[in-house]
Amino acid sequence: MDYVEHETNMYDALNTPGCPKEECGILNPNINDDTLMLLYDQLAGVLLQLSKNSFPRIGSLTQIDDFTWEVSRRPLSMNMNELVRLGGLPRSKIPDTTFSTTSSYLEALVDLKIEHLAHQRNDDVESGDDCRRKFGAAAFP
Repeated sequence: MDYVEHETNMYDALNTPGCPKEECGILNPNINDDTLMLLYDQLAGVLLQLSKNSFPRIGSLTQIDDFTWEVSRRPLSMNMNELVRLGGLPRSKIPDTTFSTTSSYLEALVDLKIEHLAHQRNDDVESGDDCRRKFGAAAFP
């Protein structure tokens, strides 16, 4: 990947100058179109480079030595953690292996959502329609 020389970050470059901290995050309405196009062009270039990377496994990194890392442990996303922490899902239901393909990882995520549905508290769902609505919203964030 190429390193992009920068003097600021994208958030500061796009934000309205002098905006109070609690209101920040609003696109500067007076931003120059050329500046906006340059920033979006650079962002698109970074995303394109990221999309071309190929990794042998999906999971968590383990440091082997000062210069070597490898994917040797199961993935743990924020969503997986929250399903265990707040959603009533037993920890044993979280995948315990790495994945060699995107499709196998996505299949495991769908299975995890189904496990969550089976293990959630009974009072979380009021009817069949409510269950379908909540499962659909949880399965496809």
